Amino acid sequence: MFKANKIICGNGFCFDLNTYIYGNEVEDYEADMLSEVYAIEGIDFEIVGVLSKEEYMALYQCLTNSNSLKRKIKRLL
Repeated sequence: MFKANKIICGNGFCFDLNTYIYGNEVEDYEADMLSEVYAIEGIDFEIVGVLSKEEYMALYQCLTNSNSLKRKIKRLL
């Protein structure tokens, strides 16, 4: 969970609301495929920043400890 208004990126980005990542919904996609499906940055998607090392490691630990994360995704991590 990313808590509302807690800075999670080096550029100061934070979510306005509590935001959740569910292990059973984590997927692995090729970057090229995502570019084809979501072609227009700013409309289809927006890159808002890069997770801070602390937030990245917290997310990594959370996902690797999740019982709902698919085994193939755990192997990739």
